[in-house]
Amino acid sequence: VFVIRIGQDVIADCGHKLGEVVDVRDDYVVVEKGFFNPEDIYVPKDQIASFDEYHLKLKVSREEAQDMDWDQEPDDAGSGSD
Repeated sequence: VFVIRIGQDVIADCGHKLGEVVDVRDDYVVVEKGFFNPEDIYVPKDQIASFDEYHLKLKVSREEAQDMDWDQEPDDAGSGSD
């Protein structure tokens, strides 16, 4: 059973911690990154490679994650086409 919990650490494929799960939505996970200037990123669930009780491991490295447009909240109401 795939259970994502608030508080789990989110780890990039390269081993670096990106942040912590702060909310779980239907298609993505809201991750708070940063300590002094926290910001949310919105990680699609299909980018999760593996998980355990305390961690979500992503399919991408920290550098790849920074290049994604994950700082923009997805439009849940949209049909997925422009």
